[in-house]
Amino acid sequence: MNKMPNKCPSCENQLFITELKCFECGTTVCGKFKSNSLFYLTSSSVEFIELMLQKRGNLTEVAKELNISHPTVRNRLDAVLGEMSFLKKSPDVIEVVEKLESGEVTFEHALELIRALKGGK
Repeated sequence: MNKMPNKCPSCENQLFITELKCFECGTTVCGKFKSNSLFYLTSSSVEFIELMLQKRGNLTEVAKELNISHPTVRNRLDAVLGEMSFLKKSPDVIEVVEKLESGEVTFEHALELIRALKGGK
């Protein structure tokens, strides 16, 4: 199966699930269904969260695995929590550029963060 997109390919706004289907019996349920906050994470954030779970939340072990500093892991975790709306503070453009320069985020992730600051446009 293909990975389900979480953003519109045309305008990059949030997508909603409108149909669920049972492949066994063919039952279809239609409506507007809200996804959990993990659904809207970028792929790099999902990979980071998966690594956090594999390392049982041990930031030191995550830092070793990614070959980055402990504070960088903490900042990246804060960024993911911000994506999930668990933290109210979102980075400003300067912070995103600094993270990009330090290698803390990829160009694609930085672009997504900046677009999020601008309201997803």
